[in-house]
Formats: sequence, C-alpha cells, structure tokens
Amino acid sequence: MFKVIVYGYLCGIYSSRKLEEACRYRVDFMWLLEGQKAPDHTTIARFRTGRCREAIEDLFYQFVRKLEEMGETDHRAVFIDGTKMESRAGRYTFVWRKSVEKHLAKVKAQVERSTGFTSTQELRAWLEEFAQNITFVHGSGRRKSPGQKEWERLSELLERWEQYENMLSTMGEGRNSYSKTDEDATFMRLKEDHMRNGQLKPAYNVQIGVNSEYITGIELFFDRNDVRTLQPFL
Repeated sequence: MFKVIVYGYLCGIYSSRKLEEACRYRVDFMWLLEGQKAPDHTTIARFRTGRCREAIEDLFYQFVRKLEEMGETDHRAVFIDGTKMESRAGRYTFVWRKSVEKHLAKVKAQVERSTGFTSTQELRAWLEEFAQNITFVHGSGRRKSPGQKEWERLSELLERWEQYENMLSTMGEGRNSYSKTDEDATFMRLKEDHMRNGQLKPAYNVQIGVNSEYITGIELFFDRNDVRTLQPFL
C-alpha cells in the first residue's frame, strides 16, 4: 500500500479514487501490487490518514539508512533549501504577540488598581474567599448586589488574564504569532499569488537537506526566516 501511494504521488495522482482506478487498470500499479487485489478508495484513504501517518517518519529514515549502506551518500556536501507552505488554518484566526501583551498589561493594571494583587493566584484565592460572603442572584427582575457585580467584574478580568498568558505560552519565545485553528502555524509573508496578494498567511517554514542528489533530511519550523533553523536542522 505504501509503495502504491508513493508511486502514485510521483505520477501526480493524489486522489484516493484515482489511485484505486490506477490499481485496477494500469500495468505499472498492478506490478507494484504483486498480484494482490486492487484496494478500494476507502482502504487507501484510511491507510493514508491512519497507519501511514504514524509510520511515515520512520520509513523515511529507513530509506536514508539504506542509502548509506548502499554507498549512495558521501556526506561531503549537504545542500539545504527552504520554502514556506501555507497551513490549512483559517487566514483570519491570528493571535499577535504585541496585541496580547498590550491587553494583558491593561488587565493587570485594572486588577492592581482594584485589589493591589499582582498574580492570578492571589486574585483567585481572594475571589474564592469573597464569594462566601455574597448571596448570588440571577435572572430577570433580580437586582445584583454591589458585591456580586464587583466579584463578576474581577472574575472576568481573571479569566482574560489567564487566557492571555495561555496565548503567550502557546507562542513560546521564538515567534510573534500563531493561528487559533492550527497552533503550530505562524503568520508569514508568502510569495504573491496570481492576484498579487502578498498578505500574511498561516504557514510553516519547511527545510530540506539534499545529499548526493537524495533528500536525506526534512523538518518543519515555525520561524519566519532561516536564521534560527540552520543549527537545529543540521
């Protein structure tokens, strides 16, 4: 199955239905199947998204080791090139570091002015203790006490504070943005398309290493340029 999928990709066939058709009617695919029954498109799709996804990295490095054993790679020179590939995440799901840090600073300032606290642990403990002295009411026609209104306001600030800190934690130290629907993707300026649109899009920085005309290394990074990717990739 793996041979069929790889060979199909080399031939420009990516659809599971097209791969099924090739296995039924093309002699080269029949030879790869070694007399076995042609798989249907559902089997191909399940293998590609299931077992193949789990094994693909190990299979790639088995291939690299096999090239080494055959003496095909000499290691005297490795050529590295990179490209940016757009993520399937939504383009308008961005989270920017500067914006998050700005909003976080405002929340911290509001909390400190109201309570004097400078950490979420202090604020959470105070809210839990303060809640014991409040009779909470909900629904139309019921008037909230000043204490409940203050408790709800500070609870909302605490929630936003923790949310912003989680966003910064997701970003880490090495990048300034990420996508909400694909947290591994960073917003990068890609090459202009046919409409000359050069806006920032969620993407990955893919680095490829070529040794003796064989691809022997590949890695994905969320850095926008290649400066920080060289050492970890090597």
